[in-house]
This record gives sequence, structure tokens and C-alpha cells, in this order.
Amino acid sequence: MTKSTVPAQQISDPDLVDRIFEYLLTEFPQIAGDRLEESKKAVRGEFGGQRPYIATRASTDLAKKVLSLFDGRNAREVARRLGVSRGTVYRVIKQAGEEKKSHVLPSNETTRAVRSKPSVATLAAAPNQE
Repeated sequence: MTKSTVPAQQISDPDLVDRIFEYLLTEFPQIAGDRLEESKKAVRGEFGGQRPYIATRASTDLAKKVLSLFDGRNAREVARRLGVSRGTVYRVIKQAGEEKKSHVLPSNETTRAVRSKPSVATLAAAPNQE
């Protein structure tokens, strides 16, 4: 007889996959069916062993506050007002900038827009605005 290494309370407690599927079933009862257990098994197989990270609403609220208070030179003051480190302020600003860049233009259009320069013929044909 082998002894289980998992504590008894963990065996009876539903794991994250069970809790997510329970929530989905309460919101969308039409998905209940024969393949539900098979779907749970597939999710566990795909994400098993990984530690999930689910951002809290507080982090998105913090980002909004940081971005509304930051004027380009007051990171120390923003950090002091919100009770976070200056590094956190800079991290929020950096992440917001990266999101903005990724939503503006796809990468191939961005490089095309940056590389495109007016030709000499275009400059010569432009009216002189003096």
C-alpha cells in the first residue's frame, strides 16, 4: 500500500480548473455535456504544472492613476502619492508605452512609415512656402 503525498484537504478541494469550469457552467449552462470532463483533462494537460497569474483590478486601477498623475518629470512625487516605488511608476509607464506602440500599427507598416522619405522629385515639385 502506497501512501499519498497529497494532503487530504487538497484532494477534496476543487482546483482552479474545476472552479473555472463551475463558473462557466453557471454563466453558460448550455455548454454542459459529455465532453466537459474531457475538456477539463485537456486544460490540465495544456497548463498543468504552471503557476497561474491573474491580474487584480487594483493593478489596472493603479496604472490609470499613475498615467493620470505623471507629467513626464514627477515620477518621485507620483510614487509618493500612491505609496509605490519609483520603479513601479516607471514600469507602468513603460508597459503603457509598449501597449500603445503595439496597437498603433503592425510592425511591417511601422517600418514602412518610418523608412519612407520624400523623394527629391517630390520635394522639388512642392510649392515653396516662404
